[in-house]
Amino acid sequence: MIHRIWKLIPSAFHKKAFFIVVAAIIRALLNFISLAALLPMILIIIEGDEILNHTFIAQYVARGLLPSMQHLIIIGCVVVFLVFLGKNLLSIILLRYQNKKFNALYEYYSKSIFIEYYKRGFTSIKKRNSVLLAHNVLQIPGNFVFNVLGSFTAIITEALLILTIYITLLIYKPYASLLLTLVFVPTVYLYIKTIKKRLQQMGQKENHIRRNQSSLLQDAFKGYAEIVINNAFPSVLKRYYKNIDSIKQIRLKNEQISMTPNPLVEMSLILGIIVMILFNMRWDNHALQFTFSVFMIAAIRILPAVRIILTRWTQIKYAHYVIDVIEEGTKREGTMGRTVPGQYLPFTKHILLDRISFWFEDAKNTPLFNNFSLCIHKGERLGIKGSSGSGKSTLFHLMKGFYFPMEGTIYIDDTPLTNENIRKWHNNIAYVSQHIFMMDETLANNIAMAFDEEEIDRKKIKRILKQLHMQRLINALPKGIDTPVGEAANHLSGGEKQRIGIARALYKDAQVLFFDEATSALDPATEREIQQLILTLSENNKELTIIMIAHSETTLTFCDRIIDLDSLKNDTHKP
Repeated sequence: MIHRIWKLIPSAFHKKAFFIVVAAIIRALLNFISLAALLPMILIIIEGDEILNHTFIAQYVARGLLPSMQHLIIIGCVVVFLVFLGKNLLSIILLRYQNKKFNALYEYYSKSIFIEYYKRGFTSIKKRNSVLLAHNVLQIPGNFVFNVLGSFTAIITEALLILTIYITLLIYKPYASLLLTLVFVPTVYLYIKTIKKRLQQMGQKENHIRRNQSSLLQDAFKGYAEIVINNAFPSVLKRYYKNIDSIKQIRLKNEQISMTPNPLVEMSLILGIIVMILFNMRWDNHALQFTFSVFMIAAIRILPAVRIILTRWTQIKYAHYVIDVIEEGTKREGTMGRTVPGQYLPFTKHILLDRISFWFEDAKNTPLFNNFSLCIHKGERLGIKGSSGSGKSTLFHLMKGFYFPMEGTIYIDDTPLTNENIRKWHNNIAYVSQHIFMMDETLANNIAMAFDEEEIDRKKIKRILKQLHMQRLINALPKGIDTPVGEAANHLSGGEKQRIGIARALYKDAQVLFFDEATSALDPATEREIQQLILTLSENNKELTIIMIAHSETTLTFCDRIIDLDSLKNDTHKP
């Protein structure tokens, strides 16, 4: 496991990881020094006035620097206080350094997984649940950094402290070290041996249930109307309660397991104390008192250290599944090129699909397109119709570069469309779907999606919205184009959403507009308005290429050419 974790830490963080370990070692030494500072005070209390006759102290008594026992006790207390104060201040500084680096690691993993998922492209994202992807981006990095890496650091600190105490006792009182070994080692071994696999299984199960719960809640809010009308809420609620109950039971078991070390370690400690007292009954009182005090200081500090180690080990095992997720999420599989703002793929002549074939991995024997060719000239208005399942949307995704053909090539002018230049092509195009995607942002941010707030050209947005006959909407909004519209934009009509989609395309000065069933959900009057709007845009810009999908040919009446996929896609359609 340690080797896998080390491989997941980026090389740029290796040096920082080394310093985190060094900080853990220093904290362990500081804890040991603070414990050692208590021993002289204990000896002073046990020996009483006899301590003044000690060779080291007697010389200060003779010089008048220690006139009485009270002065010695006061000095001892001040020294102990200063040692603990210094230890705690340094520990706070070291912990702040550690937490700063851990938060930087969390940021790295979250960003890396998010970017990697996007680089893997449209097909990869569509195969997986969006809730799962969001969970992996936001929650998993935190679990890995704070519950796995953080736990390892805590274990190193406490283990080094225990080792230092043990070695010191081994030198000073070998039998006390043996006694500590007999007290704690069997307890730790039995605990780890008993619950190791159970913790891993419980962690995986809870993660799975939480993902299902997130999906259920997202569906419940998104499908509110359908759920209420079909009286499905009791069924949804039943599944929600079932998941909550499962999570509750798992968390209860986990808490029980986490609490188990406390009584076990305490009982082992009490047993060790009893054995030590019985073993030392023949010693003189002072020797027994000091030995007992040394053992108690060691045991009392080792007791929480063992608890921390077992608790942190429990967290590591419980969160073991996150290692698999981080490995998968940071694996460099994405091929999508880097976005290059302002750089476009030269497009002056045509889009050419040259004898392409395409099929999905699970349907290789039934290709959607077989040796299919099509040429779309710059400035053309092309309509694509076909029945459901004929491949209209797939053809769109191929032309947009979300899918690549298994055979054949797609050319933009004379340039093959590849992973290396796909982002430049995306700068050329815009996409308006049946259901316009709206972010939980302002209207301006939804139109100028690729731009930061301070970079948005508000005059351009207002000019475009005026061109799209949306002045009434803008005037009705409390803050105009800076009014938040929400991810669902429920107060906007279907026609207004379509206009926002078109405004988005015009703002980026797209050369090619893809309309995917863009007007199919609109009433006839609004549909005609949008069609007329698209026609006007095309007539005002003769170089604007428009490609539109529709079930019905009547929706495509303003197109220069209409192709029917039902009759053409399995033939060799010459450009």
